[in-house]
Amino acid sequence: MPAGEATAPLADRNDGERRQATALVADISGCTTLCGRLDPEQVHALLARFYEVTDGIVASYGAM
Repeated sequence: MPAGEATAPLADRNDGERRQATALVADISGCTTLCGRLDPEQVHALLARFYEVTDGIVASYGAM
């Protein structure tokens, strides 16, 4: 941008769409220790089930 050229404050710009977002952070208690004791296939199955359950719950609240 050339020196001295004014720009609109970020709040005044109308160059995008604003959407409300929600972030979900979930932790499997003791996961590191548990995964250290399980075979990789068991870890994969555990996490697949975890994501299956949590994805279903999130979707039930209208998430995409």
